[in-house]
Amino acid sequence: MTSSVLDRIERNRLTTSERSRIRRVTTTKRVVDAVLGGVLMLLATPVFLVVAAAILLCDGRPVLFSQPRLGYRDRPFTLHKFRTMRASADARIAGRDDRQRLTALGRFLRTTSLDELPQLLNVVRGEMSLVGPRPLFTRYLPYYRDDERLRHAVRPGITGLAQVSGRNHLGWDERLQTDVEYVVRASLRTDMRILWRTVVGIVRRRDVVVIPGDQGEPLDTERSYPSLGAVTLRRLRGSDLEQRVHWMNDPRTRQHTQITPVTLAATQEWFTRVRQDPDRHDLVVIDKAGGGTLGMAGLIPRTAGEAEFYVFVDPERYGRGIGRTATQLVCRWAFERLSLESILLTVHQDNDAACRIYASLGFRDVARADGRRSMTLSRADFLAAQAAGSTTRPAGVVVR
Repeated sequence: MTSSVLDRIERNRLTTSERSRIRRVTTTKRVVDAVLGGVLMLLATPVFLVVAAAILLCDGRPVLFSQPRLGYRDRPFTLHKFRTMRASADARIAGRDDRQRLTALGRFLRTTSLDELPQLLNVVRGEMSLVGPRPLFTRYLPYYRDDERLRHAVRPGITGLAQVSGRNHLGWDERLQTDVEYVVRASLRTDMRILWRTVVGIVRRRDVVVIPGDQGEPLDTERSYPSLGAVTLRRLRGSDLEQRVHWMNDPRTRQHTQITPVTLAATQEWFTRVRQDPDRHDLVVIDKAGGGTLGMAGLIPRTAGEAEFYVFVDPERYGRGIGRTATQLVCRWAFERLSLESILLTVHQDNDAACRIYASLGFRDVARADGRRSMTLSRADFLAAQAAGSTTRPAGVVVR
């Protein structure tokens, strides 16, 4: 069924000549992969044995890490890598504590890309190619846009155009679009260039992502955030910290908050620390049409089922409804996705605009002290307000 969907997408998005050329290139590449992949496996056998022995001695069994991935024509296959992490005892935090789980040997293997060597077996089997879009998790399939599904019109690769264009530092939209660009323009000459750039990148250890979480969120998570109009959310990244510091130090931001001046170095240390908490969520409010950053928000865990909310908006965009929209989005995500029972916040009691917004969204006063108002929003109040329609309108958001 998935293959028939891909067939339809190809007919709609590609010309007849493009489809014919892709089939010819795919057939030719299969022959090249079988021969060159087999030769590389033989040449790499001593390295295989040394790495396998090192993993056994340093980290024990298993030597290989195997995982289902989505491959050619949407067909799943089992991808193999050398194991670089300790097993996570808590499945809930798997993927969120990669810095702790990564072994010392694993860090070296990732930095040198030696962990990818077992994929030569996938190449020889015909499940992968030396060059092509990287194989991603099978669970991502429902989250692809139609044109992005074209990445499965060719075999996935050990390396690809997206990797040599940024080694996974690209955002999901750019990465998947680069994969489609490769499919449409694929040729043996292009593959040779990509292989050469891959070798140069490995030798220079340039743009290497050692910790998977450093490159952003999983595709299914990133594309599951709610949106209102052109505004949506994503996870805070290291690349956002300079902007965060700039906004937090702006007098207009501090006027109605308890934020004290911060430095970039201190914020980087803070980010390294808080990102290890699986129950904490620091988010960025973005314009999904233009890609601009509109504000930052977050949920800080307090007690079971309860988190404290914060938000601050780009001072240059005050008065455009962004704060209200950001609050709506985070509350919806917190109650529907995270299954929280309540959200609390504190706001300066002289910040009349913010107090009116929070009250209109269902927040209730619980205390007032030292010039601050403490407010709370329960799941029941949120659902009631949503049913009444007060949490579903964009409220005149202007992002330009």
